[in-house]
Amino acid sequence: MPPAYLAIAADLRAAILSGELPAGAKLPSESGLMRQYDVSRTVAKWAIAVLKGEGIVEGRAGSGVYVRGTTRLVRHARGRDVRSDDGPTSPFARDAAGAGQQGT
Repeated sequence: MPPAYLAIAADLRAAILSGELPAGAKLPSESGLMRQYDVSRTVAKWAIAVLKGEGIVEGRAGSGVYVRGTTRLVRHARGRDVRSDDGPTSPFARDAAGAGQQGT
């Protein structure tokens, strides 16, 4: 059986990933988590700290803890590692040339 703070973090994570707690939603307060799970304040703090460490939530001073919005990463450098016979041969040199610089 996992420690209580990890179980709480897992419950909150599942709610976030399922969309039950969407981006921008406020998490229950430490006091709310204490009542809901019948745990100490320290356990509630650790559960939130786990999610903060994972980058899933963010604290706002004087306001609470909120679900962070996610940004989809898109790679725009298709073929960046492909060598060509014309121009610079390394990805670094090609990027530098594309920026008007010369890689050394």
